[in-house]
Amino acid sequence: MLDRTRRGQDADRRGRLAEDAAAAALEQDGWTVMARRLRTPAGEIDLIVEREGLLAIVEVKARPRLAEAAASVSPRQQARLVAAADIVLAEHPAWGAHGVRFDLLLVDAAGVVRRISDAFRGGDCWPRALWLFLSASRFAFRWFRFFAICSAVSQFELLG
Repeated sequence: MLDRTRRGQDADRRGRLAEDAAAAALEQDGWTVMARRLRTPAGEIDLIVEREGLLAIVEVKARPRLAEAAASVSPRQQARLVAAADIVLAEHPAWGAHGVRFDLLLVDAAGVVRRISDAFRGGDCWPRALWLFLSASRFAFRWFRFFAICSAVSQFELLG
């Protein structure tokens, strides 16, 4: 059990160091950090940055190799980030006046930071829609939730 706790602490420390490196790289590139490790009911957003009215929702991934980091963002995690961004934008309507995008910042073991700008779009709601369809208990409620989520995601995508 102690070994498992230590691994969790080590992973948290590596994640925080990767987020620090990512934030520093973005600030050096002219971005302003609006929020770090922002928790929402839908999940946590690693970084929210803005430059000239463009808001970037940033997921930071630290892996030994950049290719492993790039492959580590699942459709489920993408859907979670979209849902969390919906919540944040509802709470801060002035953010992202010129658009919103989802970026992925990859940090390898040497501390090299690479950015994939506009890494994915919020409009692909099928994984979330399928989960909602399977998890809801009533047919009408399932379809209502499906269309509400797809509609919200489509409206969100129009901002970007």
